[in-house]
Amino acid sequence: MVLFFRRISILSNPDKPFKTFEELREILTTGHNLISCVNDPNALEILKFIPYYDLVNGYKEAFMVNDKFKPNTTIDKLFLFHIFDRAFESALFESSVYIENYFKNILAYVIAKNYDVIETKYLDINNFRLPQLKKLGKSGAKSKRGKIIKGIQAELSDTTDNPTAFYRSHHNHVPPWILFKNITFSQSIGLFEILPKTPRDEAINILLPYKSPSSPQITSDQLFPILLYFLTLIRKGRNQIAHNLKFISLDCSKYMNNLNKAALRQIIPQTLLSDPELKSYTYLNGIYGYIMVSLILISINVVKAYFINRVNSALSLQGVFDQKEFINTGNFIKNSYFQAANIPADIQTRLLNYMKNL
Repeated sequence: MVLFFRRISILSNPDKPFKTFEELREILTTGHNLISCVNDPNALEILKFIPYYDLVNGYKEAFMVNDKFKPNTTIDKLFLFHIFDRAFESALFESSVYIENYFKNILAYVIAKNYDVIETKYLDINNFRLPQLKKLGKSGAKSKRGKIIKGIQAELSDTTDNPTAFYRSHHNHVPPWILFKNITFSQSIGLFEILPKTPRDEAINILLPYKSPSSPQITSDQLFPILLYFLTLIRKGRNQIAHNLKFISLDCSKYMNNLNKAALRQIIPQTLLSDPELKSYTYLNGIYGYIMVSLILISINVVKAYFINRVNSALSLQGVFDQKEFINTGNFIKNSYFQAANIPADIQTRLLNYMKNL
C-alpha cells in the first residue's frame, strides 16, 4: 500500500516536469550559470536542434564544475562543440563498419575451413569450447556457449532479412559467410570467443599479423585476449555512436584484464603510443584507443590512410574552424574535447607520422 501511494505521488509530482524551450533557455542561465542567453533567439533554435540533456549532461567533463558552466561558456560554444563531436563520431563510426565486415569475413573463413559450409555442421555446439568464466564456473560457461549458438541459430531460422532469408529459400544450405552478414557484431565476437584453438589461432594470425619473428615469446594465447579486447572496444564505441550515447566518456578499461604489454608493444607502433604510455595503459581504454585499434585492425594501407584523413578532417572541422572568425574558438573546442576525452593533444601529428610509415 505504501508503494502504491508513493507511485501515485511520483506520477503527480515528477521531478523532471515538462519545460518549454523558452523555460529551458532560462534554466541554462539561472540554473547552470551559462552566459546569459535569455534574449538570444539563436538559443531557442539550438535547443530545438539539440536535446537539452545533451547540452547540459553530454559535455559536463568539458564545460561544467559542480553542475555549473565554467566562466565564458556560451550556448554558441556548446553548439559548435556538439557539431565537432558529431563530425568526429561520424569519421570514427565509418571505421567500425570496415572492421566488423572484415572480422566476420575472417571468422566465416576459418569456420568453413575447419568445419563445413552446412549450417547444421558448422553450428554444432560440440565444435565449440566453453568460454573462460571464472565467476560463473562450468555451468555458467555452458549456459553462455549455448546462448551464443542458440542466438545465431535463431537468426538463421527466423530472420526475414537478406542475404540469409534469400539463401534459406533458394539454396539447400546457408554458408557462414552469408549467415554472418545477418548476425550482430556482438554475436560474432561471442562465437570467436568460444572457437577451439586451431581455428581461433588461424583467425588471430590473419587479424593481428604484427608478431615479430624475433619475439617467439609472444604466443597466440597472449594475443587472444588482446584481439578480444580490441573487438570489444570497437563494438562498444560504435554502439555509443550509433545510439546517440555519450561517446566522449567512452571507457572500456573494465574489459582489458591485464593485457600482455610485451605483446601489445609488438602490435601498437611507437608512433601512436610511447613506451611509458603503454606501460601505464594510457589512452588504451577510450577514444584514442578506439582510433589506434581501428588502424591496427584495418588491413589495407589505403583504407588506413583514408581513415586518418577522415579523422584529421573531422578534427579540423573543415568549412567551420578554418574560417578566420572561428579559428580561436575552434582551437578552444578541440583542446577542451581532447582534455575531456583523454585524447593526446598531438593526436594529428601522431596520425600523420603513422601514415608516413605505411
